[in-house]
Amino acid sequence: MTQPAAPESIELSIVACQTCDMLFLESPRRQACPTCGGQAGVTFWTFEATPDGLILKDGAILLPTPP
Repeated sequence: MTQPAAPESIELSIVACQTCDMLFLESPRRQACPTCGGQAGVTFWTFEATPDGLILKDGAILLPTPP
């Protein structure tokens, strides 16, 4: 009898390229800027992607101000 595989989670970050300042999604599969090949510089938000959705790990989310 086989056991079901445990759900995996991966870490995703929205970062700015050191070379061209483009924002891109950094993941285990993408470590460099898809536009110019530069390395990640500033990290804006870090998420944990799970089968249930994204969970903010680090960063700020702007909330609307009440009227």
